[in-house]
Amino acid sequence: MAITNSKDSSYKTRARPQSTSAIISLWPPDEVATVHQQQRDIPSLPLYTPNRRTKDALTMIKQEPKDADRYVTAGALYETKRWYSAALDVYQCALIHVPSTHARYGELQDAFKRIRMQLGSFVHLFPLHVLNIIFGQLSNWNLLYCMSVNQVWCRYIVQYPKLWDLRYSGTDRSDVEFFLNGKRDTIILQRLHDAILLYPILRFIATKNTINIKSLHLEGIDLDDCLLGLLVNAVQSSKPFPEHISIKNVHRFHNYDEYAIHSVLRRCPQLRHFSYIGADPRYTFPIRSVPYSSRLFNFSDNENGSIPSEVYMLTTLELSVKFWILKYPSRLLRFLERCPHLERLKITNTCGNCNHGHLISTAVTHCHRLKDLILSNSGEIPDSVVNR
Repeated sequence: MAITNSKDSSYKTRARPQSTSAIISLWPPDEVATVHQQQRDIPSLPLYTPNRRTKDALTMIKQEPKDADRYVTAGALYETKRWYSAALDVYQCALIHVPSTHARYGELQDAFKRIRMQLGSFVHLFPLHVLNIIFGQLSNWNLLYCMSVNQVWCRYIVQYPKLWDLRYSGTDRSDVEFFLNGKRDTIILQRLHDAILLYPILRFIATKNTINIKSLHLEGIDLDDCLLGLLVNAVQSSKPFPEHISIKNVHRFHNYDEYAIHSVLRRCPQLRHFSYIGADPRYTFPIRSVPYSSRLFNFSDNENGSIPSEVYMLTTLELSVKFWILKYPSRLLRFLERCPHLERLKITNTCGNCNHGHLISTAVTHCHRLKDLILSNSGEIPDSVVNR
């Protein structure tokens, strides 16, 4: 491979590099400073930090530009790191230099098409006024559904004025944009109609696995079974694992609390902070059959009531629930036995009375890091605080 020193050529005239020397630009600047001094026409891509296997693959590509295996290895590693632009460059260089008769040429073609579709590159082929015409024919719900197609569509639709002018004038648009663009790891939705916006956001996160969530706060949201499932899938898809989930004043039928709590805690053992405050009983409906057993923390899929995870990483657990939620305290007690890292436990029973003796005994015995234990039988009774 020849390295030129031409100052006349300019990378601005090229949509993408057309030689294997473009692979060098994927390395951090401190490793290729000398090369960049000799080859000024190669653009510097975002600061990727390849691991050793990726560096070895890129080195072999420079030495053997027709070796398809090296391209596949480097591209796959970039995909696992979610560096899709770098992976696309690798696959494009591979299609240029690897002979079409090679056994893995078809695999490289498929990978190139997959990454290009992932990035939504084809959207950029349309002028802006054409995109406005296309999306202008869609209803608000269809716009929201299209947000889950790929990253480019999602970001474009979030910036589309029609989406916000017609329905979401009360929502902080910048917060959603920053979150979807990866510039913010916390999202707060506090209005009832935000549940419609929450659906495509969670669907996008759960299916594309491209956004990291650190904190998720929902207030006044009308949760349903589909949203709960998407919430759990989005949390599980986020790497690193989210630390804080807060659900407050859920507009749902009043025996739905246990189902919501169960759905999140059972499948998210790495969660550290969980807060759930049920809706005001004055604004709930008394008749509703939830498609699940009416027993809180019945984590078992079998009859013996065993809890699937040996250890839950919770450090803070705050629940404000109805009387019948604590009707079977043994489930809650068995769950607390699996929370050795718990530092704060607050349970407010908004209706009726409940014997807290077993809760206190279990928490003190099994939660060795417990600092605050706050229990209350009713919102009208001052909290009884037990410090350990």
